Amino acid sequence: MPSFPFRFPGHKKLHSFFCLSTIELFFRMNAICMLSSPKGQKIDEVENVGENEDRISQLPDCILHCILSLLPTKDAVATCILSTRWKDLWISVTNLDLKCICNYGKGEEWRFKSFTHFVEKVLLLPSSNIKKFRLSLDDYLHCSCANPWILAAVRRQVQELRLSLYSEKKYMYKFLDPSSLPSQRRLLLPDCLYSCKTLRTLKVKVSCDLELPGTICLPNLTVLHLCRVNFKDDVSIHKLFSGLTVLEELELTRCTWNMITATISIPTLKSLALDFSFDSADNLYCHLRLNVENLMYFSYTGDLTFDLLLDNLSSLVDASIHVGGFLRNDKSSSHAANLFNGIRFAKSIKIDNDTMERLSDFAFMGEKIIPKFGYLTSLEVNATMTSETSDILKDFLQNSHILESLVVRKVHGGRWARDLTTQCPMLSLKTCSLQYFSGQAPEVSFLKFVLKRCAVLERIKLYCAKCLSSNPDKLVYISKQLEKALPKDSKSCVIEFL
Repeated sequence: MPSFPFRFPGHKKLHSFFCLSTIELFFRMNAICMLSSPKGQKIDEVENVGENEDRISQLPDCILHCILSLLPTKDAVATCILSTRWKDLWISVTNLDLKCICNYGKGEEWRFKSFTHFVEKVLLLPSSNIKKFRLSLDDYLHCSCANPWILAAVRRQVQELRLSLYSEKKYMYKFLDPSSLPSQRRLLLPDCLYSCKTLRTLKVKVSCDLELPGTICLPNLTVLHLCRVNFKDDVSIHKLFSGLTVLEELELTRCTWNMITATISIPTLKSLALDFSFDSADNLYCHLRLNVENLMYFSYTGDLTFDLLLDNLSSLVDASIHVGGFLRNDKSSSHAANLFNGIRFAKSIKIDNDTMERLSDFAFMGEKIIPKFGYLTSLEVNATMTSETSDILKDFLQNSHILESLVVRKVHGGRWARDLTTQCPMLSLKTCSLQYFSGQAPEVSFLKFVLKRCAVLERIKLYCAKCLSSNPDKLVYISKQLEKALPKDSKSCVIEFL
């Protein structure tokens, strides 16, 4: 049977992929293949072949397996028709990506049956271990089929498992009576999954109650992502996280918390991302306490419905805060104060436009939210400064005595010309960047405000709009204005127009 050229659907794309990828893979994996290839199967077999011969098929199995693992599973299986050399290579693929979109009409159940037959053929054949297994089903009626497939992946010592067992369009179930929901709404995954010793990464998106077994022990799980999981009570939360003894990365996205108070204790956690943004107000006003004393990276998205209590984050390096939506209750200000107080040890903080506006709303009501940031050296404000939000930025500057780097997206206004030296003392900034600069008066006032209060400022970076970069005379004029604003005892400061 001939090799390339060979006609089958998508053969041009596959052949192009091989031609581009094998060259790089060949050299990167040369050392690995010399050690792992069977006897008699050498790398130099691809040398000295004719121009019209199939060079790809003569590569060692270990390289071909790696290439096939980079392809979608259906494309990897399709290579079996290329030649007898490729007939069984796909069976040893270590990365499996299986997705079934069940948006077929009445009388087309055969499509799902065909998908089921294909998955069982891929998973149940005797083969090598699985490194990555991704399974996506968008119909609750078929989620029960997932358990045998997950069980097969666990038996093949899966290392990374991604499960997506719901659809956005199927989320209409939340408006129905819970007693009328299908049984899959209360998902019970195989018990062996919760004791899999080879599992290192688990990402689950289910939009249902996740029923947990009596015991959970995942001794090597370092990454856990949960999306739209319903937590029934504090007991289930404790049961889940107490069995993750080496967990380092946790993401909780749009989960439902059916309790008033909850506590999560993970001493080994280094990275935490929380997304409390919701489509409805189904969640209770939950008080969530986090004991994560070794946390280094923290990300928050939400509307302050939750009262988040972060204890002893002295090791925190980076924090990213997005407070969006409307202020839904009269406790929002205290929730915001607890949130920012929890990240007071951060070395680097990123905040966005919505967050600055919410903080401005609190300031208007007389609430002071910004704590002292004794370790903050880098502040990135991805926001447009206005007359209202400019005072919030001043609060950050006033409370960050060792701040060295400031990045601001835009300045459209602000109370920069006032003599607020007593409110905002001399700063320790070394670099200041303005991501959009058009030479308007509020922007120049902001820069003068910074220059007058920074005796150690070394560099200002201004990313100019096209209308300004094409006007060299105006650039010279602005540069002279800014030089006059420098304090007399200031060292030289470089102003870059980029």
